[in-house]
Amino acid sequence: MVIERAGIGRAFTLVNPRFFPVLGRLVVFFLIAIVYSSILTLVIVAPLTFLSPVLGEVVGTLLQLPLQIASVVAMIVTYAECRFHEHNPVHTPVLADEIDRA
Repeated sequence: MVIERAGIGRAFTLVNPRFFPVLGRLVVFFLIAIVYSSILTLVIVAPLTFLSPVLGEVVGTLLQLPLQIASVVAMIVTYAECRFHEHNPVHTPVLADEIDRA
């Protein structure tokens, strides 16, 4: 949506034909994110917060960074796959050219 600047209608156009695969990928990522955040909170952040609230918050925020990066990667891969299934010749070089033109 950001690259094409076509709005929410374009998102529906891309996702509708592949709704269940996209939903499955996002549900799996969401479950992994919940498990990661729960383990992170229980094992690392909670004990540190007990010792020093500021240190616990800083460490918790830093350890959430990989999850944030992974979420962006999951969205990019989902977008690229939807574009590929919409129009087969769409590969990485084509997407890179579109980003450069934007």
